[in-house]
Amino acid sequence: MRVAKIIKTQALFVGAVIGAGFATGKELVTFYGEYALFSIFFSGILLGLLSSLFMYFGKYNCGNILPKFVKKCVDWASVLAVVMSFVTMCAGMQELADSFSGGVELALICTLVVLIGISKTNLIDWLNNFVVVAIVATLLFFLPKAKFEWGGGIDFCRSVGYCGLNIMLGGMAIEQEGQDMRDVDILIVGMTSGVILSVMMSIAYSLSIEHFWASMPMLIFGKIYGYEKLVVTLIGFAIFTTMIACARTLYAKNSIHIAQNDIFAIFLIGLCIVGKSLPFDICVRYFYGFVGAVGVVYLCIVLWCVIFWAVRSKIKSKIK
Repeated sequence: MRVAKIIKTQALFVGAVIGAGFATGKELVTFYGEYALFSIFFSGILLGLLSSLFMYFGKYNCGNILPKFVKKCVDWASVLAVVMSFVTMCAGMQELADSFSGGVELALICTLVVLIGISKTNLIDWLNNFVVVAIVATLLFFLPKAKFEWGGGIDFCRSVGYCGLNIMLGGMAIEQEGQDMRDVDILIVGMTSGVILSVMMSIAYSLSIEHFWASMPMLIFGKIYGYEKLVVTLIGFAIFTTMIACARTLYAKNSIHIAQNDIFAIFLIGLCIVGKSLPFDICVRYFYGFVGAVGVVYLCIVLWCVIFWAVRSKIKSKIK
């Protein structure tokens, strides 16, 4: 039971982090540029460790430290960021379908699948676990084709910025998972998730950097080596896991009054309709900046709350 919980939480976090930008390779090569493998590997480890921070934040209800007004502002900003992420994933999924599946309404189909399973925790967890394992296995299959160039050092500021862009959704997705987990289990989730992400990010970057000029570098890699269908499936799976994380996060946000099944279904389908009608690159260009800014602020608030809670708890224990 304990091991199953750790694996499920790892898959939930990793699945939330690896979205369309990661799977296409565009996000990594655009953000880091050339000769950045050390920074990318470090970013993966840091993302994993930050997942433990968010789990501690949820386990000890550190958010209660915040004034109500600040907490409400943070909640609404984070919800808006998740909405933008979901719309972007729908745009990416439909663009993928239009290019390789004859225009099948894939974004809407995936949204309906998520809605069917959203209240069935075991089903949605099974789907997410399966997809994440499939993505990891696919990238490991591509490993012999990767050319690792380890020049350059670690750009700490760039790594922190990348974590800010990606941690919010993943952190929010597993925030409550730590409530019934021991401290050592939370740390195991963080460390193993960090290793998995570091390896995946390094492989994706190494396969993509030679085709940095393309809108989807991984697709160019797939075409060159005859893996186009496999790469398209990889990207679709990665987008789907992020759609799951977005939907679960929004479903859990009872404060925005959309978590009743019928209303939530209409809300999510509406977001999908908006997303699939928008160009993916436009969504990335205009939404990712906001999502990244909210993510950095959210990360700073979570870090401050956990530190404040730890210091206060230590002082209380000494007084006793």
